[in-house]
Amino acid sequence: MANLFNTSTRQKHLEARHAPYWNKISKGRSIGYRKGLNQITWMGRIDVGGKLKYTTFENSDSWSYEDALDTVTEWFATQINIDPSNRDHNVNDAVNHYEQRMTIEKNPRNASANSQRVRKHLSANLGGTKLSKLTKRQVLNFRDDMVATGDDEEIRKSKVSANRVLNIFKAVLNLAYEDKIIGSKAAWDGVKSFEDVGEARKLYLTDKQVKVFLAETSGAFRDLCMACILTGNRVGSLTGALVKDFDKRNGSIRLTSRKGNGKVKNWDCYLRDDALAFFKKLAQDKLPGAHLLIDDKGEPWQKNGYRRLLLAAKKSAKMPNDFDMYAFRHYHISKALLAGIQAQVIAENCGTSVRMLEAHYAKFVGSDRRAMMNTMTLGV
Repeated sequence: MANLFNTSTRQKHLEARHAPYWNKISKGRSIGYRKGLNQITWMGRIDVGGKLKYTTFENSDSWSYEDALDTVTEWFATQINIDPSNRDHNVNDAVNHYEQRMTIEKNPRNASANSQRVRKHLSANLGGTKLSKLTKRQVLNFRDDMVATGDDEEIRKSKVSANRVLNIFKAVLNLAYEDKIIGSKAAWDGVKSFEDVGEARKLYLTDKQVKVFLAETSGAFRDLCMACILTGNRVGSLTGALVKDFDKRNGSIRLTSRKGNGKVKNWDCYLRDDALAFFKKLAQDKLPGAHLLIDDKGEPWQKNGYRRLLLAAKKSAKMPNDFDMYAFRHYHISKALLAGIQAQVIAENCGTSVRMLEAHYAKFVGSDRRAMMNTMTLGV
């Protein structure tokens, strides 16, 4: 039998009607195409033990035939080898099942913590999705929605976190498969973790490298680089700062970051004298609601809008391959530590934690410890 709707041309020639059109894929398995007056819906049908089971895929009107075929094939797999009492279980049920089993068989504290990590990122729609209808697209979206916006390092760190949560989510689904709550691993087996994100960058610039790079910049991009160097803060936080966030009398800027989980963090960055003079110049003649840092067109910087300028300057200055804007943050923090500024002060000024400084900048503290100890006066 000819396929009635495997191309958009064939779909156009079908008459609109309530009853779906069916194409047989293999024995006992068919894909359905319902063409209504205002909406297209894709469907699946399978014979399980002599009983026909149907499903309708919601929000499928924009799917191509290939999209629908992939999804219905995944659905077919979920209908095989499932305990009948588990057929109505959804993703939230699978997380609960995982927590109960791991509490008994492993560590109760870890079981609870891991389950909470998954629940934190489950949307209401995904949590309520029946396991029999779970698709690879949904699992991919679950992973990708955890990726933050911002500079390269913020994105990298969020991908590291997303990988951890994805691995737990896969463990949840694998357990559901083992216990015959879902009949196939097709929805998540091919979803991979983000690659090459586990290692933090370890490029620390020299004063000479910074001067050589700045010599290749100009205009608004030079201002952006200078803001990063003078404050040690991330690009995303600096480009989001408004004139009203700059306190000239106090010598500080109120900065903000938004995490992938939706949380907002605010902190005050206190400025040294040259930085204060720099931001006073940026704020001059601007309204309170204007951005402190703008591009050469006078518009707020767009995400990665500086990329072309960065690559050109990087090439001209012959910077290392792993150089990016985040290297200026490393440069500022390492110089501050070597100057003997307290780690707590640096952490608060740069919107991070002392624990992070200890983890990534220990060598800068360690290399100067004897000099710091020699500044003490002991009464002996």
